Amino acid sequence: MRSNRSISFMDWASPDAKAAHIAGKYSEWQSYKEQAMERWKETEAYIYATDTTSIPGGDMFDHTTHLPLVHELREELISIMYSTVLPNEDFIGFQPFDKESATKEKRKKALAYLKNRHSLNGFRKSIDKAITDLIDYGICIVQVQYVDTTKTGKDGLVRPGYAGPVLRRFSPYDFTMDPTADNYQVTPKILRSLVSMGEFISLAETNEWDSELVKSVVEKRGTYGTVDFSDNKKNAQFTPDGFSSIEAYYASGMVELLYFYGDVFDEHECVVHRDRCVVVVDRCLTLSDEEVLEPNIFIGSWKVKADNLWPQGALDQIIGLNFQINHRENALSTSIDRFIFPDRVKMGDVEIIYNPDTNRIDYLAPEGGGVQDLTPDATVLSYDNQIRKLMDMARMTIGLPPSLQGFRSPGEKTAFEVQTLNDGAYRSFIHKAERFDMDVLEPVLNAELKIGRDHLHSALQVQTTSPEGIPTFISITSEDLNSNGKLVPMGSRRFALQNKQLNMLNQLANSNLANLVSAHLNTYALAQVVEELGGLTEFEMFGQFAAIEEQFEQQQLVNVAQQVNERNLSRPTLEEELLNG
Repeated sequence: MRSNRSISFMDWASPDAKAAHIAGKYSEWQSYKEQAMERWKETEAYIYATDTTSIPGGDMFDHTTHLPLVHELREELISIMYSTVLPNEDFIGFQPFDKESATKEKRKKALAYLKNRHSLNGFRKSIDKAITDLIDYGICIVQVQYVDTTKTGKDGLVRPGYAGPVLRRFSPYDFTMDPTADNYQVTPKILRSLVSMGEFISLAETNEWDSELVKSVVEKRGTYGTVDFSDNKKNAQFTPDGFSSIEAYYASGMVELLYFYGDVFDEHECVVHRDRCVVVVDRCLTLSDEEVLEPNIFIGSWKVKADNLWPQGALDQIIGLNFQINHRENALSTSIDRFIFPDRVKMGDVEIIYNPDTNRIDYLAPEGGGVQDLTPDATVLSYDNQIRKLMDMARMTIGLPPSLQGFRSPGEKTAFEVQTLNDGAYRSFIHKAERFDMDVLEPVLNAELKIGRDHLHSALQVQTTSPEGIPTFISITSEDLNSNGKLVPMGSRRFALQNKQLNMLNQLANSNLANLVSAHLNTYALAQVVEELGGLTEFEMFGQFAAIEEQFEQQQLVNVAQQVNERNLSRPTLEEELLNG
């Protein structure tokens, strides 16, 4: 495997030089993604626009109607991607690498641990944010961290909190890297975090950063008015993104932290320092420099470019189509206005007389003169068809079939033909979902399991469900999480497989194939397939010969009811007993 790409330092031993060099690299790599950030801003404008005046070039129209095509397709992509990769709580599978790890108990405890942690650490919300970044920007950045919210009060009592892995999402605007590397794993990265002063102090205590350095950071905020800011060119290098000046940054009470992850080549010592994590504050001070073998940073991309790690987003290619759709829609509105209030040609000295009683305008024209409306060309009304064609083209461009909205392509088709078309239309999307599983979800799950194993110092009681469906608790230790295997997300794989299986069932139901194989068909197994593909397993709708057993029980109840009724009819009534008595 190829080693990580490194950055070169002239004087790695100097903390100040180290911080300045990393800050310089951050600014340099940020400049490399200027083109990508311009695309992001344009996409955001189309997503959140309410009229054409808030999008680039949208002020050229007489009308300002904005058809939110980009927003609509974005919402569809996010929802279908989320439901594909996280279809339910049991979306995780376990792949063992040896016989011992293949035991049911090992698998059950590993899955139960993660299911319990996910219910407490906001895992689904973080994945939802990552998917949203993937659709909006074409890239998503997440990091798995260990968090312990247990607190000890002044009375000495320990108040338990959540302890375990947490998935943190980073904005693509706060992430930069060397985009010329081969892949995301080998490129050096810098993550930017803007925190309040209180958060900074808490981080300093947790990470045990140098107290003198922390004190100097705090003092700058308290005495920023006496700091010399005369060298504007030099100070511009230390002004964080989002602030107009270094003075405004210090006065804001916020603290910028740059986390560098990667290999470093010390040119002075001619030594490569591998797997470093360097924390820089205010772009001028080094708070920490330590070895981190597994930073647990995972990056997903939508459409990878050959020689540039900044990918293309899902919505980038339909921005122009949405602009054209807006143009057609507003041109159509302008034309309709021309039909309602047409231009007029006056021939000769025409006198205009307004009649207030009838609210009508009369025209008195001389001989040979007159008034004539200039009627627009009616072919402009066909723009509606062009707009629909552009919308369908946009859906095809991002890999969504029109059938998602209930539309079918022209012509009568069987259910099998429709399913076959859907499979073809979904193929591009399924590929993107599987890539997200491999690049993000799978490494995240295994990182969470490893963090749990490294920090689980006492047994954890986790609720699970017995085979009989009864809630029960199991005890999980760090040893239970130590297995030679890996966790595998099954969402996109199951989605693709179910498409193929549904395709085959439709073919079986709508062709002569059913007659050919009917003698060998296990109907109970077919019922189980329908139950699984239909997501009906939890309802236990199907059982072997369940209908016969139900009919038998029904007949028994009918017989009992008839016997009770006959017994009641054979008994004398109260009036008959009084007469006989």
